[in-house]
Amino acid sequence: MYGFFFGYGFQPWRFLAFVVVPLILLFALLWYIRYYDVLQNVVFKSELENASALSEQKGGFFQKAWHSLFFSFSVLLAIRFKKSWIVEHKKFLFWASLEWAIGILLFVTFALLVKGARFGFIRDLLGF
Repeated sequence: MYGFFFGYGFQPWRFLAFVVVPLILLFALLWYIRYYDVLQNVVFKSELENASALSEQKGGFFQKAWHSLFFSFSVLLAIRFKKSWIVEHKKFLFWASLEWAIGILLFVTFALLVKGARFGFIRDLLGF
């Protein structure tokens, strides 16, 4: 499995293609199906308030899919997690925290398993 998913450390694009991207899509599907209302009220509230046309409608399929994908991408890659997202909805917070923790583990795994001079700077940046 290590050889397939990581190309023995010399092909990290496989790790991105077969581990990171499917996780982003899986969590985006979870956000879309189960928690889009919470996502809309908590995460994208200011965006929807600024656009008066969008504040009156729920949004179409593509808007919902984009919001779910954007949220999943930003949480999994630990780009964005705001204190204001911590709401009373405990299941939403659990899944968002789980996705964030998985993302941190993916960073560490990537840094430890990558090999070769081309990707050595990644290990240097993370201090491994």
